[in-house]
Amino acid sequence: MENPMNTQRTNGDSLTVVLPEPKPSPENYTYFILGSEGIKIGQSFSPRSRMRDLQPGSATPFKLLLAVPYSLIPEPEAHKKFKHLRMMGEWFRPEQELLDFIEGLKPNRGPRIRKGSTEVESTVTGLLKQRRGASEAKKHLIHNMIQQLRNYSAEEDPIAKAGLERMIAYTAEKIEKAA
Repeated sequence: MENPMNTQRTNGDSLTVVLPEPKPSPENYTYFILGSEGIKIGQSFSPRSRMRDLQPGSATPFKLLLAVPYSLIPEPEAHKKFKHLRMMGEWFRPEQELLDFIEGLKPNRGPRIRKGSTEVESTVTGLLKQRRGASEAKKHLIHNMIQQLRNYSAEEDPIAKAGLERMIAYTAEKIEKAA
């Protein structure tokens, strides 16, 4: 079995351990589950399975409000943003501020792009033209946008598509503001 860590001797007595960089998984989601007492903000590779795992401990049915790619809103970031609503652990009071935030992450808030559409192709072509002569920061944003559009075109999962729509809208705003 191969050891995932690299070890390097810096001198005769000490050993430096270099851990590999964690790789974000495109399947990891931040989810928002509504229970009888509040909203659970968590992360899972399978939010629906996670909800089923939690359900036996509750007398009322849970509802998956939303699951978005972890890269869109990492769980710790959501916890920090709503720490003033925390009840206990990963459970938060379902106040309007949190409900509005969840609503704002839903796919109907972003651009609608159809798989295989000429809209995607023409957008990519336009972005490639914008990249010529742009600053390095803007070139980087444009590169990210092209990758997001290509991922969107290939994606079949509606939850992942919703997150990509949001990321595309966010990146488009950043490109417009970039010098």
